[in-house]
Amino acid sequence: MGNTKRVSPFFATAFVLFLSGLFNTKPLQAQSITAAPDGTGTIITTPDGKTFNIEGGTFSGDGANLFHSFEKLGLDANEVANFLSNPQIQNILGRVVGGDPSIINGLIQVTGGTSNLFLMNPAGIIFGPNATLNVPGDFTATTATRIGFGSGSNWFNATGNNTYTSLIGTPNAFAFDTNQPGAIINSADLTVNQGDLNLFAGTVVSTGSLSTPNGQINIATVSGQNVIRISQTGMVLSLDIQPRTPQDGTPANWTFPVASLPQLLTGGNVGNATGITLNPQGQPVLTGSGVQIVNGDVVTSNIQAQVGVTIDASGGNITTGAINTNLQNQLNSGFVDLSSLGDIKTGNITAENQNNGNAGDVTAYSLHGDINIANIFAQNQGLGDAASILASAPSGNITIGDIRLPNHGSGSNGSVNLSAPNGNVTHGVIFPNANVTITSRNTPQSSNTNTNTGSNTNSNTSNISIPDSRPNPSPNPISIPTDNFPTDSGSITGGTTNSGGTDSRDNPNNTSSDNSSTNSGSTTGDPISDNSST
Repeated sequence: MGNTKRVSPFFATAFVLFLSGLFNTKPLQAQSITAAPDGTGTIITTPDGKTFNIEGGTFSGDGANLFHSFEKLGLDANEVANFLSNPQIQNILGRVVGGDPSIINGLIQVTGGTSNLFLMNPAGIIFGPNATLNVPGDFTATTATRIGFGSGSNWFNATGNNTYTSLIGTPNAFAFDTNQPGAIINSADLTVNQGDLNLFAGTVVSTGSLSTPNGQINIATVSGQNVIRISQTGMVLSLDIQPRTPQDGTPANWTFPVASLPQLLTGGNVGNATGITLNPQGQPVLTGSGVQIVNGDVVTSNIQAQVGVTIDASGGNITTGAINTNLQNQLNSGFVDLSSLGDIKTGNITAENQNNGNAGDVTAYSLHGDINIANIFAQNQGLGDAASILASAPSGNITIGDIRLPNHGSGSNGSVNLSAPNGNVTHGVIFPNANVTITSRNTPQSSNTNTNTGSNTNSNTSNISIPDSRPNPSPNPISIPTDNFPTDSGSITGGTTNSGGTDSRDNPNNTSSDNSSTNSGSTTGDPISDNSST
């Protein structure tokens, strides 16, 4: 096939530049921390004028959850919000009821115990460039109007009264009862050292960095009248976003207006410190790039997490810089799971493993948009298994740079599945000990063919599945190009001409096998005739 497309090798660099230059140290104007006079019992003392000790509050019936209520919650640079805990407290949950966004430009910490910390403010949350975390467990920031416990009948409401004694167990649901949920903006380097980092809102923009060296990062954006539910299997958290139902309890009576992203930027006097500005049309854009941000989007710079990264933009697009779950120890590398209503655009995704663990699987699913990933690096250098790569765009296109996931050790081979049944697939070099499956409307475009099966004909196929909550990306037969695939061992389903794979090509108009070279291997499928012109 002539005029094949090649993904630019400079895509990753350009994308980093696209998210760079976002910081301006113009001071943020935060608020003080004041307790709400609503009977919750929160007590705030300031022994040195800069540290706000937060104690008192109300306990759940089992004493494992502690609840606080604030009229305002904000921090200037060099200020500290110190949540006092004890070893019996598993979760500390704070709500902000006054209607003002929380502008946090100082330190949030938990002392005296290993509690998880939840902060809920439906009006919006902004982390300034000086914001830091010292939380021994998980940290969750949300603009939800309720946080649920158990089966969904017990809720911690962002306003009004709560039956605190019934709020037992682990928080596992976040209800968004407003028409357009508030936003979370982060321009800091937020790190949770031992737990997970969760950001749940109507829109999430992080021009700083997010990291969890021993945990998982979960980011989700939703439209109004939706509920995020969390389930956990082992160390891995999963998110499920569904419309609110009567079984989800009574909606919270949040009567304050929720600021839009432009209003949040201007009303909070945050200036350019967030890395977001307003263009002449009054639309929020990333500073220096002009990329527009709309409600429902997730926009992040660099992300690092050991256990994994989950980003679910059920109402918008995903735009991220580099995502890194690469470990250099005995543990498994983390997974990457991206799901959006619209487009997905990322920098490099690195989930390789250098020692004896497994490489991390990478999944990207766009219901109505395109997928554009710079490169994916998910190889295994040691005793573990290589990764499985799945990208599915049922109604859009897929563009990925190089995909490198060879297994250099004794573990099982990886797999690649790229599915765009109604669009086009464009990719760079795929270099795996892997089974490669590609579906597209036309013959996928690629480059640098070098299919080298050698004498090793073993192929360990990893199972690839779409979570039950998502549509099957493609019931159609498999289609794949025969060029630009350097592989060692493994099989290519859908277009390995005269090599050790089988062909189930479903595109009758183009059966190109330009420039493909193979060593060893046997043809197990029917002969393929090349009728294309070059």
